[in-house]
This record gives sequence, C-alpha cells and structure tokens, in this order.
Amino acid sequence: MRFNERSINSLTFTGSPRKYADTGQGGVQGLHMRVSKNAKTWTYRYRFDGKAHWQKLGEWPACTIGKAREKARDFATQLEDGFNPKAIGDSAPKATFGELLDAYFRDLQKRDAKSIKCQAVNNARVQEKYRVIPASEVTPAVIHGILHHVAVERGTPTLANRVRTFISSAFNWAVREEYNPLRQRNELSFGVAGNPARDVPKIASAERPSSVELTMEQAAAVWVHADDYNSVTTSLAAKFHIACGGIRMFDSLHRRWDGLQQIEHEGELVTVIVIPNDKMGRERVVPLGRHALEIIEELRAITGDREVMFPARSSNTQPISTIAVGQMTRKLQTKYPVIGDYSSRYIRKLAATELNNAGVDRLSIDKLHGRFIKSHNPVSERHYFRGHDLHLTLPVVREWDSLLDQAVEDYVKKFESGKGTRASQERDETCRTLRRACNSP
Repeated sequence: MRFNERSINSLTFTGSPRKYADTGQGGVQGLHMRVSKNAKTWTYRYRFDGKAHWQKLGEWPACTIGKAREKARDFATQLEDGFNPKAIGDSAPKATFGELLDAYFRDLQKRDAKSIKCQAVNNARVQEKYRVIPASEVTPAVIHGILHHVAVERGTPTLANRVRTFISSAFNWAVREEYNPLRQRNELSFGVAGNPARDVPKIASAERPSSVELTMEQAAAVWVHADDYNSVTTSLAAKFHIACGGIRMFDSLHRRWDGLQQIEHEGELVTVIVIPNDKMGRERVVPLGRHALEIIEELRAITGDREVMFPARSSNTQPISTIAVGQMTRKLQTKYPVIGDYSSRYIRKLAATELNNAGVDRLSIDKLHGRFIKSHNPVSERHYFRGHDLHLTLPVVREWDSLLDQAVEDYVKKFESGKGTRASQERDETCRTLRRACNSP
C-alpha cells in the first residue's frame, strides 16, 4: 500500500486487526501499518535466527511516516550487522509516563529554572492512573484524559493549558535525551519517538488577552501618590519598577546591592543592574536612568545595610513580593480613582508603546526589556541575545525619563487644578487651603 496521510486516515477497523505493508514509493521492506479497534500502529517484521519477529515502532499520528521508515531502516542496518534489533531495543528498561515527568522536573531543578514552583503544581496534576502508563504508549487520548480532568472536573481550564505545556516540554526533552549520543545504554530509556501532546489543542477560551490599556497619566498618578503609602520601601519599589522602563517586575524588585555596578561607556560611567539569570537563563545588563538613580540614593539610607535592595518586612534577606506592590496600588486606587485598573505588570506594554510612539527603535526597546528577539542579519535568522548593548539600551532609558517627566508634570497640574480626579471633598478642601496659604502675603 502507498502510505500517505490521506490513505492512512482512510484505513478503518473491519472487525479484526489487519496489517498493511509499505509497498509504495520510498517504502521500507518489512514495515507495516497495523489497524486495530483502538489504534493504528507501525510495526516492523523481520527474521532472525530463522524465526519471524514483529517489533512495534510507534502509533500514528505521533509516529509519522518518515519516523517509522527511519526506524525500520535502522532495524534493517542492525540486522545486516548481525544484531537482533528487538534485543538491542529492549536492553534498557523503559520508563513510565510518571518517571518521564519526574526526570524532566529534576532537570528543571538542576538548571535552577525560575518556573520550578509552577511546574511542581503542573506535575502534581497528572493523576496516578496515567503516571503508570509506559511513556512510549502515551497517546493524545491519554493526554486528553488528563487535561479533561483538570479543565472540566476541577474547573480550571487555564491550569489545564499550563499542564499541557508542561507535558509537551517534558516529551520534547525526553526525545532529546533518548537520542543523546553521550547517553549510556544501561541508563533509563524513555522509549519515546515523538511528542503526543503536540496534537492536543490548547483551550483557547481560557487564554483571553488582557483588555487593560494603561496610560501615562495612570503611571504618573502612582508615581506621585506612592509616597502616601505607609511603607516607604514598598512605595520606592513601585516607583523603581516604573523608572526602569518596562523590565520584568521580578527583575526590578529582586535585586541585591552587590548587583549594582558601574560600566564605562563612551567616556562616562553608567550605573547598571546585573541580572545574572533572567527568564531566559542568561545574564543581562540594564542601565539605570536619572529617576532610578534618585530612588537608589533615597533607598540606600533605608536598606543600604541589607543584602537586598527591597527587603520584605519580615526578612532582611528575602526581597519584597510583587503581591505587596499590588496591595499598595489597590489601596491607592480607593483614594485616587484616576489610577484605575493599574497593575505593575502592564508597565512593560505601556513603556513599549510610548517609546515606540516617541520614535525609539523597536529593536532597542526589546533589548532593554530582554525579549527573545531574532537577528536582523539577512544571512541567518538564528536567535541571539547580547546583554551589554549599552549603545542601544541607554538612549531608551533616557527617553523614558523624559516621557515620565512630562507625564508627571502634566498630572500634577491636572491634580492641583481639580480636573480629571474624583478625590474626596476633604482632600479638595485641603488643597484649596494650601493654595490660599501659599498665595497669602
């Protein structure tokens, strides 16, 4: 039979399992497609020591036509060399699905991945009845059962998407490990040849993009009124994140004093923060603008004797959490409604939009924000990242300082005039009293 996607999909179960030989162009002698009630399986038939053997290669569509033929050719080569392919393939114990996931999780721990806590939750969501299945026998139907339990029975479709991504990454990692030339034969074998999670779609309705669009006025309002909060460290942390021009909140708040450095650039010393292990696992250098340096000078008198720049209230060594900054902005929203739906995680999008509107090159903005960008080299589209491009990132930070200056100035004028804000009458009366006092002779 000539195998292609259309012909294979047309094969149906007729009451008993049936095998179809690969006899078309490019076919491999001995390769068969076995059609049973529940699956379509690639098998390889060969003779060794005068006996016939059948070797399972994988299930369609996880194991494609090309992969099945490649495996069959590898088996034929082993037969020519005098080896029994089945004996070689069975020389290492096969891992279960749970062992594959646990091995991938240990690899994440070894690499000190920042998402380790979230991945631990995703790993725990795979039920035990699925974990005992051999990894090589996991099909899209199995993964569907796992995700259906999380999305429908537990009522968490967004988490189901996270679990799917975790499983997909685990299988991709297992395939790389399976065919790693440095791997020993006596080590645990996963026995996988593809990624069955690739054929399971995400739940699109659970991944709605945010409709929140921050404005410079909201950012300026937080900047101006952050000093009203009862925690100086928290208010400075929120302002420092804004001043950094859109880098990830984790990267701006989880900084140590010894991470501040000065780098000579075009005849001047530039103060930078060194992020040793950002989200992509690479070292990155972020230059600090005028506003960020002013905050650091104010902060040094408060937490300069601590290990971290923004310590938590209960610890001198642990940094402040992003939740604490969120609580601050929510309290400010009740007093200053102009802040609206402000959230620190949207500063990144706001900065990128405003800087782009100001004529800043998008490549430079992406460099500052640490996005995974592509080379503009026409010869290659290979991904790359360099963290010390101060000639690109420093002008971006300085332009952001200018935009922030203008936004704060405009907001202060608007606030003092009483336009565009619904602050309490008590505060309005206080502002009028202060203005009369300032104007009186």
